[in-house]
Amino acid sequence: MASSISFAFKCSYLNSVYFTVADHTGTYEIQFRTRTSAYEQSIYNGTADDYANNCASIVGWLSHHKPIPSETVKAYNEWRLAENARWLSLIEKFPERYGDATLEDRQPTLLAKGAVHWCDGWQFEPIEKMEHA
Repeated sequence: MASSISFAFKCSYLNSVYFTVADHTGTYEIQFRTRTSAYEQSIYNGTADDYANNCASIVGWLSHHKPIPSETVKAYNEWRLAENARWLSLIEKFPERYGDATLEDRQPTLLAKGAVHWCDGWQFEPIEKMEHA
């Protein structure tokens, strides 16, 4: 991971996790939507199509109102994997506190498919495209 890129957990709310990121473009907040839910859709202030476009479509993508650099998306995925390994190691060190988790019990950490930003609609940049740019 590029040492000039850092991430910090900010909060988690309604199926999204927010992080503060610092990279060569500055310091800003990104959103990572993990899933959708019937409850969230039931309280959404818009149509079902709006919900599909504004919430469901960005599950698994890093989002911000400006483009997120490809190296930041790649660094985010590396950071997520390292954080996941760190937490799993901690859990394994204290089975009396966390129980005996087997490999089958572990769920893989969610990685970003790429980045999206808002510009008259979501603009998707899949990580595969970023890697070849």
